Amino acid sequence: MPDAAATRFLDAVCSLDAEQVTGHLCEDARLSISRDVFACGKPTISKALKRSICSLNAVRYQPAASWIRDNVSIIDADVTCERLDGSHTVFPLTLILVFRNQLISDIRVFTYQPAMIRSFLAN
Repeated sequence: MPDAAATRFLDAVCSLDAEQVTGHLCEDARLSISRDVFACGKPTISKALKRSICSLNAVRYQPAASWIRDNVSIIDADVTCERLDGSHTVFPLTLILVFRNQLISDIRVFTYQPAMIRSFLAN
């Protein structure tokens, strides 16, 4: 359902390999969760990813719908995260990816449950 570039990015996220994920990013990429800028720049995003995924055993996504227009991909998906301790959570999200020269310059993640997700990733 998502276009090939977006699918490669999502598969990289599911691999839990921060270096593979950041390989898809522009040097000045931005990551926003809900309406808050979470991280700016490839090194900062990589550090945030490493911190978030170190307690995860698995991440999976099931796309529900996607839209592609010019350099923007929008994906609605259900995401399942499982921590190393076996606990898991499932949440819907909307992911907006903005591309520049085949790399992602802007990642925007919208969900109905941002506090729960932050809490789950922080533990």
